[in-house]
Amino acid sequence: LFEYIPEDVEVILEDTYENELTDLRKITSYTFNITETGIIDDRFILHFNMNLPPVVINTIENQQTLEDEMFNLELDKDIFSDPNPGDELTYSASLSEGQALPEWLIFDEESFSFYGLPENDDVGVYSIWLYATDNYEATTYTNFILEVINVNDPPYVSIPLTDQQVEINNILEYHIPDNSFLDIDIDDELSYSAKLEDGYELPSWILFNEIDRLFTAMPEESDIGEYNIEVFATDL
Repeated sequence: LFEYIPEDVEVILEDTYENELTDLRKITSYTFNITETGIIDDRFILHFNMNLPPVVINTIENQQTLEDEMFNLELDKDIFSDPNPGDELTYSASLSEGQALPEWLIFDEESFSFYGLPENDDVGVYSIWLYATDNYEATTYTNFILEVINVNDPPYVSIPLTDQQVEINNILEYHIPDNSFLDIDIDDELSYSAKLEDGYELPSWILFNEIDRLFTAMPEESDIGEYNIEVFATDL
């Protein structure tokens, strides 16, 4: 029979007595029972159908999640339907145009869910495509937007500052090295300030240029001593 039927045509046997549908392409034999004598008209009906792709019947709302927060989206399988009786759907997911999902985002076909933990580098907007494929490789998809929202991270000390010495009646210039403070947030800018320990203002002979991150010290004999200076980096 199947020698003369194109592969994209389903051959479904309907048993009206048992109210069952059987895809004859999936089996090598079919067994049925007769429990009543006499004639049952039209018990078996053969259906020849051109395979139709799955259809989208429900959309997925756009999603937002925070950086460093677990994302979990459980879906209902009524998003898709298949017009052909007996077809079973398999599911997969990608970014737009077939690109692989980011490493942090997992699609679990068994639970029909997305989950993952985005980090700072994953902040951004993603177009997620969800596919449904039937027994004959016919596929359809729906898509939604997933936005990973940045959570501000504080600056941190990358290179510790070094202690300095200066003799009286001399001038010390100390420039805070580049990359002494870093911030992993994209496009964050740092501003700088300096005070003595416990929040006291710098003495008048110690100047700090916040823009150039430059200390200039011009001590006199009355300034002899040790000064604990705290430098602050503040993000936007």
